[in-house]
Amino acid sequence: MQKITSTDFVRNARSVLDALPAEGEIIIERHGVEVARLSSIRAPMTVEQVFALHAGKNAPADDTWYEDCRRLDDEPRDPWAAAESATSTKPSAKP
Repeated sequence: MQKITSTDFVRNARSVLDALPAEGEIIIERHGVEVARLSSIRAPMTVEQVFALHAGKNAPADDTWYEDCRRLDDEPRDPWAAAESATSTKPSAKP
């Protein structure tokens, strides 16, 4: 794990970020004391990858969890969109 001072980080932020390893982290110290850890983010996972990650591990919260996962797709959508359209009311026009 790489360590740098907070001063070096402030002066060289762009090059520090460019040098950040894909799965690593950099510790930022101030006066010899660790004050922050800078780590790279992981790439987003597909539904299939999440399902494979959890398959065969501890039992899910209920019996339908695996079935629910199989019905998911990778298209993001607003979970509140259907609820909003069902509850929204248009103001009536005045005569």
